[in-house]
Amino acid sequence: MERVVVTGIGIVSAIGMGVGEFWDSAVSGVDGIKRIGQFDTAPYRSDLGGEIKDFVPYIKRLDPKALGRVSQYAASAARLAYEDAKADDIADIARASVFMGTGIGEAGELRRARYSADTGVVMKTAAASNIATAAREELGLSGDAVVLPNACTAGNYAVTDAYERIRNGSIPYAFAGGADAFFEEVYLGFSQLRAISAGKCRPFDKNHDGMAVGEGAAILFLETYKSAAERGARIYAEMIGWGASCDAYSMVVPQPDGSGIKRAMEEALADAGITTDDVDYISAHGTGTAANDHAEAAAINSLFGRRLPVSSIKSMIGHAMGAASAIEAAVCCLVIKTGIIPPTVNFRESAEDSDIDCVPNIARHASVRIVLNNASAFGGANSCLVFRGV
Repeated sequence: MERVVVTGIGIVSAIGMGVGEFWDSAVSGVDGIKRIGQFDTAPYRSDLGGEIKDFVPYIKRLDPKALGRVSQYAASAARLAYEDAKADDIADIARASVFMGTGIGEAGELRRARYSADTGVVMKTAAASNIATAAREELGLSGDAVVLPNACTAGNYAVTDAYERIRNGSIPYAFAGGADAFFEEVYLGFSQLRAISAGKCRPFDKNHDGMAVGEGAAILFLETYKSAAERGARIYAEMIGWGASCDAYSMVVPQPDGSGIKRAMEEALADAGITTDDVDYISAHGTGTAANDHAEAAAINSLFGRRLPVSSIKSMIGHAMGAASAIEAAVCCLVIKTGIIPPTVNFRESAEDSDIDCVPNIARHASVRIVLNNASAFGGANSCLVFRGV
């Protein structure tokens, strides 16, 4: 089996585009959840969201106007990851594959199609397959282009698929992550579920009352350790295992006791060949809804007690759906590389049934070698990735 490492990261988010801008904002606790500008929020409980303002696609080969918004995010993140990895150094980089997770896909393009004079716009831009294809074509790759629509765990699943195929030697390199965009129909759906906070998103806080809808993309460039070492690449982290489970409890809330989330973490630890004592940090799913926070805290406390720092980037960028766990996987790699844990912002008071060390409001310097990335999704899906410093 090959060792698999992360040598490039591309991020598009409400607090920054590219690794440097994003990470500076994350460790500074920048709150990217602002007043929504793209539609009238009067009918809704809140007017806030993790909307990307003034987005300019970072695309060099494709015409952004020919792409849906999610594909623009995916192609931009892919280009950023490519450059961050210095993938031009790899002679056969064209063999790389693309694995993209998404929750909603290009469904937002259906509205544009309704008002467009171009009768083929739906076929051209609305297919979910375009998300991976756009990233592949932007980079001129000839490998597979795969889309996994596994809701809010989709980014983790895409990274896992890429990891397994590189680990077993079936492909040499991969760009893997997730992308989703913010549009009114998504906001309406979460609003009808009464999942949106009336104010700020406060994961693990006593007064948490819901999530903030977000958007964006993140892509990791994965290659073998041998390949990275031979070309002298900077290595962010090594992926060493993963786990997954399904609660089979509800379409929209996790098992209340956190047993499904716990099972995914246990499988990840076993796959990585480590114990709970080896883990230094957890990037939480941390949506800010009572149901998720309580279940995830129960799972974490059951396995680790309260000794571990656990933080939620969603407090700053909102819930980016299929992109969420991919962004959080990038966070894991950056925590390992920099020794800085980003905070959970907007925190005021611990909830008795969600009492964990959520790194409240201020980033923390720490010696971090092994981290977990948790994600959960509608339908009861849970996933966990394990990264280690090299």
